[in-house]
Amino acid sequence: MSPSPPGTTVRPRRADAVRNRERVLEAARAAFADEGFDAQIPDIARRAGVGVGTVYRHFPTKDALVEALVEYHWVRLYEIAEEELANRGADAWGAFVRCIRRSAALSVADRGLTEAFSAKRHLPEWGASFARLRIASGALLAAAREDGQARPDASVDDISSMMCGFSGVLAMQRSGAPVDADRYLTLMLDGLRAR
Repeated sequence: MSPSPPGTTVRPRRADAVRNRERVLEAARAAFADEGFDAQIPDIARRAGVGVGTVYRHFPTKDALVEALVEYHWVRLYEIAEEELANRGADAWGAFVRCIRRSAALSVADRGLTEAFSAKRHLPEWGASFARLRIASGALLAAAREDGQARPDASVDDISSMMCGFSGVLAMQRSGAPVDADRYLTLMLDGLRAR
């Protein structure tokens, strides 16, 4: 953001504008979770109890709205990783598996994010929230490696690949393909386990 010219003041957002933005995001999370990318802006506005113009004032395009939802998702995943990291005790591998399974459960509950990750579309540039997520989940995996429970060559990049792969299998399962996403997640986790 560029600095304001001398002698001007930057007004904070009005409280009602902040509330409206949060209502739009909450409605969009619900709409995309239910309908995926088929969710439409007028439906999101209706769910939020605001006009379509209010949605576009905060998010000029549908992609901008999806990017905000993905950013919110990174923050939630980071919080899960941090919680498991703080509570891992002597079982680093168990904490890592819990982190992955809890993260997967969010994808199961959110069709829109599954579509975004499996198709790698509508994803924002990897920003600070994603970087924090990589650090926290990487620390969990490193602890499991140090305990001899994870493969010595397992890396944080494997986590990203695994979760994108899981999203792809989940999307196939939703489309009626005879696949079991949970089974694939178990196989992927087994692939990271030390032998």
